[in-house]
Amino acid sequence: GGTGSTGLQLARELGAARIITTTSRDNFAYCKALGAGTLIDYRTQDWWEVLDDDSVDVIYDTVGEANTGERAMAKLRRGGRYVTITGQLAPSVRPGRSQHMFINSDTNLDSAAELDALSAVVARGALRMAHLQAVLPVSGVGAGFNISRTRLTVGKVAISVSNHTL
Repeated sequence: GGTGSTGLQLARELGAARIITTTSRDNFAYCKALGAGTLIDYRTQDWWEVLDDDSVDVIYDTVGEANTGERAMAKLRRGGRYVTITGQLAPSVRPGRSQHMFINSDTNLDSAAELDALSAVVARGALRMAHLQAVLPVSGVGAGFNISRTRLTVGKVAISVSNHTL
């Protein structure tokens, strides 16, 4: 959880002119506060039917719905990038577009400069988790995964490890 919230804040920090996100209507105010200007209610609309072809520069997928990569390719402008944390890559990449899979820290072992830049953003207070849905003790890790599995988490589910000995 929390990757979508982080993506919205980073898009704002990087100067995106137009930030579009999918969320439920219940979370519109939360996403607007993080920088989203256009909100698509995924319960009533499919983003690939709302967005025009060749209309966006970046699509960041945190859900992994079937065919997301293929749908993303149609919406990306020349030079656009599709990034997924779920592995739902497009079967083919349109000329002038790219796709990337970002799943775990092993995919970023050579990105110290990027991590330093992110650290500066955090230090300025421009990147933070605006909402913690639950803070659980270490013994609640299983419950935390169950909350996250619902895909209805707003913000982050955190595990408190203070004063805990492993």
